[in-house]
Amino acid sequence: WGQSSTSKMQTLLEQLREKEYIAWDSSKSRTYRLLVGSMPLRGVIQAGYVVEQPTDLFSYIDVSDSHYKIQDYALKVQGDSMSEAHICHGDSVILRPVEQISDLKPGYITAVWVEEEGGTTLKHVYREKGLIVLRPANSHYESRSYRPECVYPQGIVVGLQRSYR
Repeated sequence: WGQSSTSKMQTLLEQLREKEYIAWDSSKSRTYRLLVGSMPLRGVIQAGYVVEQPTDLFSYIDVSDSHYKIQDYALKVQGDSMSEAHICHGDSVILRPVEQISDLKPGYITAVWVEEEGGTTLKHVYREKGLIVLRPANSHYESRSYRPECVYPQGIVVGLQRSYR
C-alpha cells in the first residue's frame, strides 16, 4: 500500500471498520475479517404482533451476490402476517433505513416502530384520512391505524433472503 506509518494504516483500518467493510476481534491478534458480501443481522422483526425494537447486532448474513448499500441491514422475520407478500417466518428481510414517514410511498413494506404499542412490526404502510395505516399481507390479520406522530419508520424492505436448510 506504500504506507510506512502504522498509525496511518490503523486509521485506514478503523475507517473501513466504521463503514462495515471489515471487522476484527480487538482482544485477539490477526482476526481481521472482510465483510464485503455480508450484512449485519440486527435482530428479529415481528410479522404479526408488535414487539420491542431490535437493537443488538448479533450476526452477519451472506449477500455476496447482491447489490445492497452499506447502511442496509437484515432482520429475521417471526410470524406470518406478511405471508401473502411471500415473507415467511424464518426469512431475513433486508432493510434500507428511512427516517421520515413522508419518505414512504403507499404500500411500501416497512419495519415501523409504533410508539403506542412500544415495539416494531413489519407491514405495508399507507396514509388514509390523516392516519397511518399498517396493513398486513395475510387475510387473517386486521389493519391498524395510528396517528402519524406515533409511527416511526425504521427501514423499507429492499430484499429478502430465505434458507431451505
